[in-house]
Amino acid sequence: MRRYGLLGLLAALPAVASAAACGRSPTSASPPPLVLAFAAPVTATFVTDTFVAEFPVTLSDPNGTGGTVAYLDTIVFNQSRNLEAKRNRRPNASFALPVATVPAGGSVTLPAGVGYAPPPPRDQMIITVTVRLTDGREASHSAQLLSIYP
Repeated sequence: MRRYGLLGLLAALPAVASAAACGRSPTSASPPPLVLAFAAPVTATFVTDTFVAEFPVTLSDPNGTGGTVAYLDTIVFNQSRNLEAKRNRRPNASFALPVATVPAGGSVTLPAGVGYAPPPPRDQMIITVTVRLTDGREASHSAQLLSIYP
């Protein structure tokens, strides 16, 4: 009888430990989400054998503490061919972000931009911008990209 009592106790220990751990561990709330927005569709202009899309994006932290921008990625994706056509990360060697801080509860407007090779005229293109803060939070937004041939 004693043997079964000890086995029963040993079998119950993981459940008791789990319940105790849940009661002791602090619950960490996830940080408030960032919001990224820009006008759609984005139109690229043809400049000497290259399409260039430059446009403002607004990053908001409406319920958060704000933060410093780590980077802004602009990606051109060709949906018709299922491939990434071009990616540009700012800041980079030729372009620093002029404003890199989102105020607490506020927003900041950042310049996004990318140059890419001309796609075939009927291909469907998408542009996606992702902004990441130094605290690890990020936001993305995608829109149709129009490559207007001259």
